[in-house]
Amino acid sequence: MLNVDIFIPTLTPFRKYQNYSFPTYKWNSYWFPVWYYKKELKNMGINVRFLHDFGRIFRKKTNFSKIVGIDCKFLGTMVRNKEELLSTLKVLKKKTDYLIWFDNTASTGTTRFEVLPYVDRYLKRSILKDRTFYTKNSFKKESRIYINFYNKEYNLDKLYNKKNEFLNYTSLDPKYNHKVSLSWNLALTDYRFTNSFDRFLYGFTRKNEMNFCKPSINRKILLSANFSYKITKPKYYFQRHALLKFLKEKYKSNQKISIGKMPKKDYLINLRKSKSICSPFGWGEICFRDFEAFIAGAALIKPDMDHVETWPNLYKKQDTYIPISWKIENWDNEFNEILANKTLLYEVAKNGQNIYKRLWTKEGKKAFCERFYDFLTFK
Repeated sequence: MLNVDIFIPTLTPFRKYQNYSFPTYKWNSYWFPVWYYKKELKNMGINVRFLHDFGRIFRKKTNFSKIVGIDCKFLGTMVRNKEELLSTLKVLKKKTDYLIWFDNTASTGTTRFEVLPYVDRYLKRSILKDRTFYTKNSFKKESRIYINFYNKEYNLDKLYNKKNEFLNYTSLDPKYNHKVSLSWNLALTDYRFTNSFDRFLYGFTRKNEMNFCKPSINRKILLSANFSYKITKPKYYFQRHALLKFLKEKYKSNQKISIGKMPKKDYLINLRKSKSICSPFGWGEICFRDFEAFIAGAALIKPDMDHVETWPNLYKKQDTYIPISWKIENWDNEFNEILANKTLLYEVAKNGQNIYKRLWTKEGKKAFCERFYDFLTFK
């Protein structure tokens, strides 16, 4: 049996339960497929134990499995600075044969490459196809490549009178490039629930009760743009702010266009009435809304994803999603063409849902379990 211990964050009341049955905290949604396919993984000879007690790392008599994984957000809540982070990894590395860092941060640009000398593998849920960006000085200042683009195109520093809102990220040393690879993205999160209570109840079952809605060309709402932005982080949300402003100005009198934030329950109902759903970038490129669109049977409209490498990759241009430009000036013509093509919307909605459904089939299950096995055996 191949045993693996994985440190993941959890709610404080649950930390005393070292091997609890299901993830209890929102960050643990990243770990849903591991828990969901726990039986299948065990049949392959993989036994996963989730740990939450930070103090165990420093106890002399603590024994860990030969393979230990760390969710980046676990240590993010426990250590105060880079020095504490690295010293913790040094201690843990002495107690295990293989140490894996799971980077499940939202953006391709948010990284912790300073840990690379102390871990055997660095797995991230989405990576830039052009990794040379991680080696450039500009990466340290503007870690998100799309914000880097908007800062150059629209001079965000001057617009918001702020020079730099980002951490000083560590560049990628090419000699560690072989350690960096893909894990899995938000496509494999638990989307069975509709609210917090339902989510709690579904946590006790491994039944796949995904409520898919069949795509239809006759839906009442042409476009759902039910998202918001945070004014406290204007650079992060520049694209969202600009897109929301554009849509409101262009379609404010159009009853078939739904714009702006709404309660979650109403939002989910709205999606199932929509032909298309707009999902801009936020903290990262990949958003929960992308997969909610697939489940709802609506066409996903999203800023171009050509720069992203991710798994599973459901972003196929004009097939599973309709790309729009990063440039604000292009949106007027693009939306005119997209929303006028009802056949395209229907076909993209159908293709997107079909490819997403396959993730939860027997073949999809096998693909994930084999991929997870490869992580642990360093293939």
